Amino acid sequence: MGLSSCAKIEQTTLNMDSMSRFAEGHSAIIVINTSGALFCDTTFIALHREGAEKNDVFITYRQAGYGTSAPAAMVVEPGRYRLAGASCLKAGYYPASMSTAALWFGDIEVKAGEVVYMGTLDTELLDYKTQMSSGMKALNALFFTGRDANEFKYIAYRFNDSSADVIERLRVDRPELVDLMKTRLPPVYITRDDFAGALQRAYAPNADGTLPTTDQAQARLPQELKTVVEAAIAARRAAHGQPPAAKPDGAAPSHI
Repeated sequence: MGLSSCAKIEQTTLNMDSMSRFAEGHSAIIVINTSGALFCDTTFIALHREGAEKNDVFITYRQAGYGTSAPAAMVVEPGRYRLAGASCLKAGYYPASMSTAALWFGDIEVKAGEVVYMGTLDTELLDYKTQMSSGMKALNALFFTGRDANEFKYIAYRFNDSSADVIERLRVDRPELVDLMKTRLPPVYITRDDFAGALQRAYAPNADGTLPTTDQAQARLPQELKTVVEAAIAARRAAHGQPPAAKPDGAAPSHI
């Protein structure tokens, strides 16, 4: 689905001074967007430039009735950029941290004079269940919740190419940038299927077909995620010409 007619490029940083630096060829522009199952009203996306002390923070705002936000654009210094994390704000909910999304993707190079669309960061919720105690089942039955199992939700990430939507907005807001824009999605180190596979193994049914207990699933989960994280770290190091890292003791976090 395309952007609504009122969806403008968020360009608070595309001011006269920053655009002058861009026009002189001393800087670049990154465009990024968000979408997905979380339906964040506001999303803060932190991009880290290699060697920089601070991250550049992009802010996207969801358009009413649409799953996709208005793209955010910022004038930045040339360099190699990677996703450092994100957070989601939604009315009536606690802020949701998406800091572990940094593990999923590699970096892209942005050169002076370029307008680079990095992609649309998309989220998907993966649901898994464990056995509910008889006491909790009775309590849920008393309050007619309809739940008979414990539910756990995990966020999977991917960068989609929605460049047609972005160009549509640039034609309205910044037509001088349309012909300059390039799409450059970051390399993927953890795929949705890799992540879902680890979760499925952790939450696999017992031999008799019953759901695992929460303790069973949580005991298996760290090792399953550790395998996925180690593969992502190895891929990142290989992409940068670094030797494999020594395997640390211990397990990965229980969620990524």
